[in-house]
Amino acid sequence: VVPLQRAGIAVAWPALQALGAVAGVRTTDAAGLHAVGFADGTMVVVGATCAGASSVLGVGLVLGSTSCVLRGTTRQKATWVLAGAAIALVGNILRLCVLLLVGVVTSPSAALRFVHPVAGVVVTLGATAVSLALSPRFGLEVPRRPTHRVDERLARCAPRRITVATAVAIAVAASANVAYASIWQLDRLGGS
Repeated sequence: VVPLQRAGIAVAWPALQALGAVAGVRTTDAAGLHAVGFADGTMVVVGATCAGASSVLGVGLVLGSTSCVLRGTTRQKATWVLAGAAIALVGNILRLCVLLLVGVVTSPSAALRFVHPVAGVVVTLGATAVSLALSPRFGLEVPRRPTHRVDERLARCAPRRITVATAVAIAVAASANVAYASIWQLDRLGGS
C-alpha cells in the first residue's frame, strides 16, 4: 500500500468507527483489513483505493498547475496547494461517512451501486472549487493585466516545475492503473 493511501485510511478509519458505533454498524480491523458489517450481513472492505489518494493527487495537480499562472510567492502557492490537498482528504472522509450512512438508511447495495461511483468525482471537484475560491485568502491573485504573455509566464515555470509535474502525472497514471487492475481482479474473484 502506497504511503498516501495508508495515511488516507488511517485518517478516515476512526471517523468510520465512530459513525458506525452511532449508526449501529459493526466495524472491524483485523489482519490489516478494515471492514464495515451492515445489519443485512453485507461486509464491505474499506481498502487502499478508498483512501482518497486519487482525489488528493488530482486536486494537487490542478492547483499546482494553476499556481503557475497566479501571482504570489512560492510559499503562498505551496501552502495553498497543501491546504487544497487537506480539503480533499477531509472531503474523502465525508464521502466514506456518507456512503456508510446511505448503506444504513437504504442498503449497502444502493450505497455501492449509486453513490459510490460518483462520490469520488464530486469530492474532487468540490475540493478543487473550494480551493480555487480560497486562493485570495492565501494572498494569491489572478493577474488583471498580464505583464507578459501567458506562454512566457508558463515558460518561467519550466523546466524544473514541468519535470516535477510530469513525474507526478506519471505516478498518478500508474497508481490509477494499479487501482483499476485491482478492481478488475476483485471482479474476477466474484465481486459485483
